[in-house]
Amino acid sequence: MSTPPESFDVIICGSGHIGSCLALALVQQGYRIALVDSLSPEQRRQRRDNRVFALSNKTRTILDRLDIWSLLQGHITPIKHLHISNKGSFGAARLHAEDMQEEALGYMLESRALQQTLDQAIAEQSIAIFSPATIREVYQHPEHITVTLNDKTVSANCLVGTDGTDSFVRQQARIGVTRKDYHQKALVATIDLHHSHAFTAYERWVDDTAIALLPHSPWRSVLIWSGHNDYMDELMAYEDPMFLSHLQHAVGYRLGKLSSVSERYAYPLFQVQADKVVEKRLLLMGNAAQTLHPMGAQGFNLAVKHVALFSHLLRERRRNGETDISLSLLSDYAEQQEKETARTLAFTDRAVELSSHIGPLNTTARTLLINALGSSRIAQRALLYTR
Repeated sequence: MSTPPESFDVIICGSGHIGSCLALALVQQGYRIALVDSLSPEQRRQRRDNRVFALSNKTRTILDRLDIWSLLQGHITPIKHLHISNKGSFGAARLHAEDMQEEALGYMLESRALQQTLDQAIAEQSIAIFSPATIREVYQHPEHITVTLNDKTVSANCLVGTDGTDSFVRQQARIGVTRKDYHQKALVATIDLHHSHAFTAYERWVDDTAIALLPHSPWRSVLIWSGHNDYMDELMAYEDPMFLSHLQHAVGYRLGKLSSVSERYAYPLFQVQADKVVEKRLLLMGNAAQTLHPMGAQGFNLAVKHVALFSHLLRERRRNGETDISLSLLSDYAEQQEKETARTLAFTDRAVELSSHIGPLNTTARTLLINALGSSRIAQRALLYTR
């Protein structure tokens, strides 16, 4: 006689940032959670990860509700000022947290530090962890979903795929994607400074590229330089002195002479959007649902907002006596997150368009945007709270 599968309320496939945030949000409400990951914690720790996130104030609030924010204090650098400019044009937009009665406009956080903190928080909760484990098969039933792992079978009301851009869960559900190749790369490095950045983030359009220099430590900034593939390949091929010379020419001397650059990495830029995020009792979230261009630092912040939305809908249903995760709840989630996602994709695409073309129309559009941001508190708030 076969042993019945172990039962949970939610199975989450992928214990990265978004999967871990979702697990913490749901366990707070008393749900039984299983977290499945193909890598062991040790393998994740050894994996190279030089990403840095720019967190919005909304994301800060959500992480605080998950009891994570206080644990991150030693790893966070606030962004208190934002300077936006267009090379070759007069004027710049300057935003200050103090003017908006905010502690900061945003926060810089290394991906590795966030993951380590989330792993620590997960370990302190009653969450079943299957790691390393591989999902072999997924079976959808009217009232539950069954997942076959390497050596056992588990079931739940809902399976959430937070397993990245090449999501196995999405493939199992035969959900297609719409892919947009920007034919661009993002060059990422850290830059040592002669002058302190004074918690200032610099965003600058230079011809058909976009440069962000984001505060990291008192004498270091994170560089994200995006542009067409050929030019980024050229920049990657330069020796450090030549590369720093090009960067210095592009950004000027607001941060003094740029003294050194770390190892550089280049990543292809594309957008991947799942054709749908819910298929019966299967749900996609994070990069499995949408992978965005890094312009505007929208991807992680959007996914965290989706975690908060799903948690909110569950809480509302529980208040009305509905404890199981129903198909109607998943449908409501799909509908509501679609609106937020559409706004974010439109914002990101417009920002990419502004940065990646040279011409009179784009030059005028950049100038108008900078002037509006420089003179209008309404425009500044619109930019800040879109993120």
